[in-house]
Amino acid sequence: LPDLKTMSEQGVPFDLVAWYGLFAPAGTPAHIVNALNQEVNRFLQAPENAERLKAIGLADWPIKTPDQFAETVRSDIRDWGDVVRKGQIKPE
Repeated sequence: LPDLKTMSEQGVPFDLVAWYGLFAPAGTPAHIVNALNQEVNRFLQAPENAERLKAIGLADWPIKTPDQFAETVRSDIRDWGDVVRKGQIKPE
């Protein structure tokens, strides 16, 4: 479809990256969140796990702190919220 404009060409910034995340209940003590974060990152960085994940198409995991991941979530909510509002998208 050579004449079809991309999202960015239509004025909608579009940088789609799928991500997975581990969430804890609100109010979870910071030392527990940090411990979970360290263990998840340790798992992702272990060569044997990285190879297994790559084999199923999951590679190049970004290693983030809890604060960095929270910013990723906030950013996606903001950006996709704008898309929903501008597109007048309603749940069915």
